[in-house]
Amino acid sequence: MLDRQTLTDAWTSHFKGYDHGYFITLNSKMRVDGTDDRRAHTKHIKLDTMVQDFVNCLNKKCFGRRYDRKEINAKLKCLVGYEVGSVDGLIHCHLIAAHDGSVLRTSDEILKITRATWKGICRTGKSESFVHVADLDKISDRIWYLTKQSTTYQRRFGELNILPL
Repeated sequence: MLDRQTLTDAWTSHFKGYDHGYFITLNSKMRVDGTDDRRAHTKHIKLDTMVQDFVNCLNKKCFGRRYDRKEINAKLKCLVGYEVGSVDGLIHCHLIAAHDGSVLRTSDEILKITRATWKGICRTGKSESFVHVADLDKISDRIWYLTKQSTTYQRRFGELNILPL
């Protein structure tokens, strides 16, 4: 089993040179009875499919045709951590979308893109409470935050809740 510090150190090293970007929270409409609920793993798999669609759309918005042509460095380096809300059992994720400084979009622009995209993928209606976007800031702190349920998840399901996209 990998502890938080080991995971944080490994992923921080993976993001070397990618010091810019966004820290995005995506909430779903799915709920479970807590981190011990067996359904959490299945719901995270379902959310993962939606998050992959979201990341694809975000890459297109950030890089345009360069992303479609699969040009070198025309893709955000992403890491996602799937979680269960401790108070409400809400299935959600936190996403690091990092780049090397080549993306010129602000966090406010990414928030608008995220709201519109996630609304279409998750069918959230008019609510704006399903997404949150912040600057990446210190990546090791963001990764540490992503790992807060990693030990519990590994014990419960035998795998990591943190995945690169």
